[in-house]
Amino acid sequence: MFEYGLKLWSTNAGYANSAVELFGRGIYHYLELFAVPGSYGTLGTWKALAERGIPFVIHAPHTMAGLNLADPAARKQNKVLAAEAFRFADGLKAPKVIFHPGVNGSDEEAAVQLKGLADGRVLVENKPYLGIVPGAVCAGYSPEGIKAILNFSGAGFCLDTGHAIAAANAVKTDKWAGLAAFFALGPQLFHISDGDQDGTMDSHLHLGKGSYDFARLVKLIPAGARITLETEKNYPDRLDDFAGDVRFMAGLVAGGRP
Repeated sequence: MFEYGLKLWSTNAGYANSAVELFGRGIYHYLELFAVPGSYGTLGTWKALAERGIPFVIHAPHTMAGLNLADPAARKQNKVLAAEAFRFADGLKAPKVIFHPGVNGSDEEAAVQLKGLADGRVLVENKPYLGIVPGAVCAGYSPEGIKAILNFSGAGFCLDTGHAIAAANAVKTDKWAGLAAFFALGPQLFHISDGDQDGTMDSHLHLGKGSYDFARLVKLIPAGARITLETEKNYPDRLDDFAGDVRFMAGLVAGGRP
């Protein structure tokens, strides 16, 4: 019913062999690669996987890695970091590149900078209200803000369900109404992990280890959707735990117990 994505960072070469093995078993359908700044030298590792038939999606650096689209003073640096992400996408023939809108700035600034990237592969991802750094407030946390960014920039949309739940809790709005408004924007890709259904921060827990109502959530996702499972990794060189998350999703889809 769904296409599942494995999320790795470009510096995670230690998972490459396990990623090949799981793809060969049909556990997942594409690899979403976070482009760590300055790591373009790792491209050869990932091209070897692409040559084995693994499709790629690229995730551009976020604020913690130096790219903050909500900050007008960071425009020059943002373009440099975005250019490296696009180089990864070129090298791996990735059709989509995901960007966060940034922190401590406006949705309008993020929209302007996204439009300035002038690349049809761009997807913008919604964020929690609260950033990881204390005192930080994210741009793109509300359905209204994301809609405005999409309309101005022409970008596509990546819906992170955990971010949507955390944002609704932080601003004390109904999480399911917020999710419905995000779904109405026509996401082209989804990010999923588990967490605290009443929490204000996402925690990227393995599926079934938090309190999100996945039985209800899965019913909202359209058939055939691409879903990146953004769950934590328990091991340094194998991805057995990720395979468990896929089994959890498959159990929900089949209508049985995960």
